[in-house]
Amino acid sequence: MKRVRKTTPRGFTLIELMISVTILAILATLAIPSIQSAFRSIEMNRVTQEVMHMVDFARVQATSRNRAYQLVVNPGAGSNGTITINESINSRCNGFGTGIKNIRALDFNSDDYKLAKIVQVVPSALGGSYNLCFKPDGRVLRDDTGKPIPSTVVGYGSGEARIVIQRLGLNKGVQEVQGVAHQIVIPYNGIPTFQAGLPVGT
Repeated sequence: MKRVRKTTPRGFTLIELMISVTILAILATLAIPSIQSAFRSIEMNRVTQEVMHMVDFARVQATSRNRAYQLVVNPGAGSNGTITINESINSRCNGFGTGIKNIRALDFNSDDYKLAKIVQVVPSALGGSYNLCFKPDGRVLRDDTGKPIPSTVVGYGSGEARIVIQRLGLNKGVQEVQGVAHQIVIPYNGIPTFQAGLPVGT
């Protein structure tokens, strides 16, 4: 009668364990850039949505409160830029001086939004010579003249303004704009849309 030999299950040897750890480290190293890129993309989409919400807020409030609302875009404020909303004392675009200031603000220098920057506005005079005025009837006008936003590039519809934001990142220790630019397009009717890439002609 033969004896049955009991065998005990073998565990990992030290070499097998080291090989497994090395393979896991290589896979993690390959996956980290993709994960970081995905997080950056999610963050840029969130910031883009916030800018569009600011535009929507000004449009809806103007209609519901029967007052003009001013959207002030300041690309250079604090280096990354700011967007603020003011309420007019009346339904005209000339009542912001005595109206309610800073009803809402979006500061690209704050911790919540510091990974993005306003890199361009179209027309270039936006935020300098004039700002956007959202009227109760739904129109978006210049706040200095009360006229529609002029078209500066062939192919752009009359009355369109664009706020262009881009992601900030480090390149050899120096902060710079990276990735695809996000355009928030504000047409004459005030309903914002999104376009990827820099505006035509820039």
